[in-house]
Amino acid sequence: MTFVDKFDMILERPLLSLFSSQRNILNEKILRPLKPAKVANITFQGAKAMIVRLKLLFSIIALAGILFSASSSAMDLQEAYNQAGPGEGYDKLLVLDPTEIYTGYLVVDPGLSCAIHGNGALIVLNENASIWCGSQSKLDIDGCVIRGGAYGINYEYASNSRVENCTIVENTVGIRCWAMTAVIKNCVVADNS
Repeated sequence: MTFVDKFDMILERPLLSLFSSQRNILNEKILRPLKPAKVANITFQGAKAMIVRLKLLFSIIALAGILFSASSSAMDLQEAYNQAGPGEGYDKLLVLDPTEIYTGYLVVDPGLSCAIHGNGALIVLNENASIWCGSQSKLDIDGCVIRGGAYGINYEYASNSRVENCTIVENTVGIRCWAMTAVIKNCVVADNS
């Protein structure tokens, strides 16, 4: 049974029966004695129009609840990395859910390769944290919005890595590459202090 069916059972049918049974009483006892210019006649069309408006209101409220619950979801980035398995030739493959907000930090294990496909997901780093890749590790990352950390992405002595189609904002340092080579392509790196 859908939400609409439940809504019909709970609200629409009782209201229509109320209007049909009470309409005659209302017209005979209350409205007829009034002057015709002041008569407000309740019709089935009026009742149905009110029910349609109520359905629309409840649908908007339900949709707002769904959107709020989806946007308030948060997942630990390091935990997502720890649970990730191999794929596409990498030791760890993370495919992020764009409806999730990923928080915390990420340390790529020494000697491992990792790919993160962000799909537009937001990564909110802890204040003094970063996405860190070092000790001959490799991190290819694309399609992420990264904000709020000490370093957005920090490469130290890492293998050749790629950062593509990412937005890296509001970190102390956007991207740091130390003693390594990285390809950084089609990224927005802005408002980093």
